[in-house]
Amino acid sequence: MSSEMNGLESELCTARDVLKERDKAIDRLKHDLSDERDETSRLSQMVKFSRQTTTLNQLCMTVASILAGLAADVSKSINTELAKLIGVTALALLIVLLIALRGQSGGRVDSVS
Repeated sequence: MSSEMNGLESELCTARDVLKERDKAIDRLKHDLSDERDETSRLSQMVKFSRQTTTLNQLCMTVASILAGLAADVSKSINTELAKLIGVTALALLIVLLIALRGQSGGRVDSVS
């Protein structure tokens, strides 16, 4: 009877150790899952911001191109002062766009998306 008790106590201790190890593994997995959720949330926000910025960049590029074309057409007419103003505005918009793109890409401009 005593040997049976010792065997059961040994099995109980082993089972407790196994449970402790599983609890530790579960805690590690919960922590890892939480970290992954944080990373997913951060990356989702970056993608959303990138889409918004790309759309804004495309809009600025379109407006600057239209203004440059308009400046060229107006310069053919008598109103050269207006053509200069429109041309400078288009150039300023392109420069601001270039600076914004450099700030996003850490100093290098690969393409104007």
